[in-house]
Amino acid sequence: MVLIDIASRERIVEVIEYFLDNGEFESVFTRYPDEEVEDANLYPKGFFSYKL
Repeated sequence: MVLIDIASRERIVEVIEYFLDNGEFESVFTRYPDEEVEDANLYPKGFFSYKL
């Protein structure tokens, strides 16, 4: 998770450039696998149901 103190385009670009310059981009934006169906009972009902 990345938290940015100021949610402006300029600041987001600055943070991404920092990660790229320091070789941290891939570790920060690593995709984690989807949750396994057998672990679904660990989440509240409807947790995985969302609308965009």
